[in-house]
Amino acid sequence: MARFPNGPFELDDMQEDPRERFNRYGRPGTEAIRADLAQRLDAFFDRYADPEDNVWKGAGSKAKRPTE
Repeated sequence: MARFPNGPFELDDMQEDPRERFNRYGRPGTEAIRADLAQRLDAFFDRYADPEDNVWKGAGSKAKRPTE
């Protein structure tokens, strides 16, 4: 969905749009879904990401790419 600060951002309904043709990110009525998915994604990375590589927590990028 959103793991990079400046996008790309994407929210797809795989049941109604299995080909992922219509991005629902930012549409009215998706706020609760986006908040839930963002929290779950953050929890995943908090649990499994190496703290030395987690750029969202202030670490540097392995690829030496800008993170802002």
